Amino acid sequence: MAYEGKLVVKWSTREGDLMFHYPSKPDGHFAYSTLNTPLTEFLDEMEKRGYDRKSFRMSIRRKDQKP
Repeated sequence: MAYEGKLVVKWSTREGDLMFHYPSKPDGHFAYSTLNTPLTEFLDEMEKRGYDRKSFRMSIRRKDQKP
């Protein structure tokens, strides 16, 4: 699976919102509670500056996972 062992945050065109994919619930809950509001505000500001929020993607791989 593309997200195996990764915490991924990306814009979902279908949902019209950020989507969080995560390897474990505690990691997902931490990422959502820490990042959701600041990222939404960041994307709002970047859109005002001419960027496309639909292209937003961020990921981090666990240390024990190979690239």
